[in-house]
Amino acid sequence: MPGHLLVIPKRHIEKISELTKTERNELFDEVAALQEFVVKKISPGCDISEHYRPFIPNGRLKVGHLHVHIWPRYPNDELYEKVQVFEKNIFKDLSQEKFEKYKKLYE
Repeated sequence: MPGHLLVIPKRHIEKISELTKTERNELFDEVAALQEFVVKKISPGCDISEHYRPFIPNGRLKVGHLHVHIWPRYPNDELYEKVQVFEKNIFKDLSQEKFEKYKKLYE
């Protein structure tokens, strides 16, 4: 995807929770600055994502090192047409029963 950026900490870690507070601040300050750059200079919006997927082997789709993706986005772009148009069928509201179950995990 044109304009796709990666923000990668220098120290090798796999999860956000492994960052020190200083590293976390530096990482997210950089992500915030790049988000503003993308929105001002490249596209009207962007997606920001980080994936921790220990259940997938390292390869083309997974790297065992923390990194944050910044994806320039446009209305009805290729990613939307191929993937996100189906989100409404995948992401549904939780039932009240499941909501209560997950709520208890945080109490």
